[in-house]
Amino acid sequence: MREIPYNYTSATDRQLLSYLLGEDNARMLDELRDVRVTGRSARLLMRSIGALLIHRRNPYLYQDLVDSPLRRTRLFKQVSSDFDVIEGSAKGEQRVL
Repeated sequence: MREIPYNYTSATDRQLLSYLLGEDNARMLDELRDVRVTGRSARLLMRSIGALLIHRRNPYLYQDLVDSPLRRTRLFKQVSSDFDVIEGSAKGEQRVL
């Protein structure tokens, strides 16, 4: 089952996480996945990673992001908002923070 939206590659979500975030962070996410309660933070994180992935892999979307300050601002605002929710629900868990 894929958790990262827009992952239309042959790579697994785990491989993409390792590529984008590094092996240590991917391993930490695996640990957190085992203890998650609702999964809301994980979904928000995967949504942000999916947005990063699609813009990184698609040169047309990437260029549109570069050329459009409004589009860039909306993307960064959404990601920032998602990270604020994740931080707020971390309950002091340092690995989440």
